[in-house]
Formats: sequence, C-alpha cells, structure tokens
Amino acid sequence: MANHTDLPLMDIVAFCVDTNILIEFRALGELPWAELVPGASAVRIIVPTKVSAEMDSHKSSSGRLRKRAADFSRLTARLESNDYAAITLRASQPLVTLEFGPLFKTRDLDGELFDLDDADNRIVAEAFRMSQDIENLIFMSDDGLPIRLAHHAGLPVVRPPASWRRLDGPDERDVQIAELKRQLDPQPDLFIAFPDSNGESASYTLEYPPEVICPHCAARVAGSIFAAFPETPRRELEARYPSALMGTGPFNMPLPARIGEVTAAHLDDYRTGYREFVTQVQAWSNGLPVVLGRKGPIAVVRLLAGNKGDRAAERVHLEASLTGPLRFLEIDDFRELGDDFIRPPDEPAPFGPLASSSFNLSREKRRADLFYAQDAPDVSGRSTMVSWRCEELRQDATSSLIILVVADRADARGALTVRMRSSDLAKGATLTAALRTAPNPSSDPFHRYLRDRLALVPERFSQALQDEFAVTDRACTCPTAAGNVEPT
Repeated sequence: MANHTDLPLMDIVAFCVDTNILIEFRALGELPWAELVPGASAVRIIVPTKVSAEMDSHKSSSGRLRKRAADFSRLTARLESNDYAAITLRASQPLVTLEFGPLFKTRDLDGELFDLDDADNRIVAEAFRMSQDIENLIFMSDDGLPIRLAHHAGLPVVRPPASWRRLDGPDERDVQIAELKRQLDPQPDLFIAFPDSNGESASYTLEYPPEVICPHCAARVAGSIFAAFPETPRRELEARYPSALMGTGPFNMPLPARIGEVTAAHLDDYRTGYREFVTQVQAWSNGLPVVLGRKGPIAVVRLLAGNKGDRAAERVHLEASLTGPLRFLEIDDFRELGDDFIRPPDEPAPFGPLASSSFNLSREKRRADLFYAQDAPDVSGRSTMVSWRCEELRQDATSSLIILVVADRADARGALTVRMRSSDLAKGATLTAALRTAPNPSSDPFHRYLRDRLALVPERFSQALQDEFAVTDRACTCPTAAGNVEPT
C-alpha cells in the first residue's frame, strides 16, 4: 500500500473509492485532498457501479447508513441531471469532480483473479478494470480485505488519514435500542420539582424582608422558642438533686462537693445562662428584619429530587445554575448567625470521671441514599453554580433540598435551571424557574414572611416557629399588612 508521500505526482489524480469512504468519512467535497496530492490541480473521484448499488441498498437502513445513503442520493440526482457527466464538488484548488464508473458486465471483469460474487471482490475488480483505461488510478479504501485484494492485483492503494473521519453523534439505532431497553427493563425514573410553585411555569420573587417587625410578631417568635426550650424551675432541680441543698443554709458552711455531684453553684450558673438566653432570643427576634435583609433581596427555593421508578439510580448528579445578576448563598450564613450565640443552657446533671475522648467521639457515616453537597457556594458569595451527588437514589425515594438565591441589584432578572442525571439508563430531568426582584420590601406581615422562610432560622427553632405560625388568630400590628388581627 502506498504512503501518502509515495503517490504519483500528477496534475490530475484519479481515485476510485470504496463504499466505506462514502460512509465513514466526511463529504468528498469537504476533504482536504491537497494533503494527499499537494501538487495536483484537479482530483477526479470515480464511484464503481457496485459501490453505487451498495449505497442505494442502505436507503432502507437506519442511523448513519440511512443518512449517508440520503447524501449519496442527492449526488446521484445531480449526476442524472448532468446526463451522467462528471459534476464539480469543489471549484477551489484543487478542483474536485465526481463521476460514476463504467457499467461493466461480468464477462468484462477478471473472474480468475477475483471472486465476482463477493461484494469486496467485485468492487476491486471494477477498479482493476478501470485502471487499464485510466493511467495511475488509485484505489482508496479503509477496509482490510479490499486493500489486500487491490494490493494483490497490483493496484496503487491508499488509506485516507484518520483526521478525515466523520465526527458523528450516537447511531440512531443505538439510541433506539437504549430507548427500548428503558421501556422494557426495570428502570429509574428521575424527577425534580419546585413544590412551592405552579407546575411548569415556576417563578420566584426575590424580596427584602419587611422593614419592621411589630412587637406582637417579635413576641410570638420569642415566645414560641421559650415554650420549646423552657427553663426548669430551681425547686424541681433541687428536688431532683438534693446535693444542691448541702451547705446552703444561713448557718451552714459549704462543704466540698464530691466529684460529679450537682451543687448550688451549678444551679446558679444554669439560671444565669437561661437569663442570657432570654436576652439573646429577644434581641434576635426584634432584629430579624436586619438579619434577613443584610445580604440583599433573597428567595428561598425548595427543590424536590427523587426516583419514582422501579429500580435504584446510581451516582445521581444534581446541578443548579443561575443566569443574570444573581448568585447562590450558603443557607448556613443565616442559620449559623443565630445558631452560634442563641443556645439554651443545658440542665445541670451529675457527671462521672472524664473518659478518653477517643471512646466518646461518634463518627457520622456518609449514607449512600442521601444527597451531599459537591459544589457549595464559595465564601466570596459569587457562586452561580451549585451541585449535589447521591450514590444510590433508591426507588420511591424523595429528597428535599434548599437553595438560597440573592440578587446583586434591585432590578435583577434571571433564571434558575436545575439538571439531574445518573450514570445508568435513567433519563435525565431538567427544570427551569424564572427569577425576578421585587422593587419594594415585602408587604406581608413579618410573621407570614418568616413562615415562608423558616429555612433561614436555626434548625432547633424551626419546628416551634412553624407550629406557632400555623395559628391564625394572633394579634399583629405590622404596618405592611391590612386586615391583621388587632390586639384586644
């Protein structure tokens, strides 16, 4: 087989092409023929009759074979309209033309040298016969048997460069087989949803919180937290731990307490700690408009991701991205602000000798059926993409994830796009929600605004606040809402 550098140096070079050249490689007029024959001014491409017949037979095929057959049919139509004279595929240097080879009968071909009943032999036999009339005809193929047959017959042969191959997508047949397999086999069925929005037309408004919180709403917030974490009366603690009464009378000297016993000092520390807790909760409750508005207009987006199929999905990747002047924030930026300093004190309790810390440390195991953050919002607060990963999303499983979006300016508009895919045959899912910024702070009374954004408060308080806000006959004098229940 001739190398590219061994091809004859002629002004006009003729190539007889095999079927695989028309199927596996780019269109003939687009190929860089100057790479093979740099000195030629014209390239003459000849299609044997057997190659033409094979291309016609692929019209009823599927996938890339049918596509290539359709492309060849268009070339055939051009040849027909040109009375089967050569047509021009490219007029630039070098000139590229296409023509059909002669219609040879079987008796015109060398039946001794070739097995004319075999398709590859028939194609090479036609090329061999044409070479007797066309000087230096080169046979071009990318299949082993035709190349070997041509070499055995003494025909110049060349393989096209690998860079000439088509960069086709997946075969239509493979796509169809995969689709049928999805339909017939047990399979995952991934879904994502915005449960707080209306179906396909999901939209969210980024808002500043109401500018003020009325005393009644602040009292409801604080009161629900105190009800959830009440102070244990001192008398109850003293009855539970008699050691706290030892040495506390006016004529008694305090005796050294044994290790681990609860003393009066412990009860004093507990009472002081709870008083500080009350002060912190009240300050936090009254300052919620500032706490929730410090990052800009925000929207809390709740996302459901699950598998309603009849097989688990493996290595599920969930990704959310933003367009427009919007960015993601870490939800803990708000939760931890209260979580760090608003913590009820622990009740006094007896304690024993300190054990080795290596025995007390509990190591949390990473569960394969839960989503864990993979790309979290960065500390600079400029993230426009976040992602999660679940190793095994089991059938009928649903996870709820919270996404916090903040706007860079008051007139911001954009979109939130969420994509979900897995490593198996499960179809991916995509969901989009429109985002816009409200021109003014929220007009809801503060308790209603906070009820829809409980994800922003410390987790230990959220259930108590949810239960409190479920009651609708509480007094509220927030100036942002009309028709509120007034105090009596």
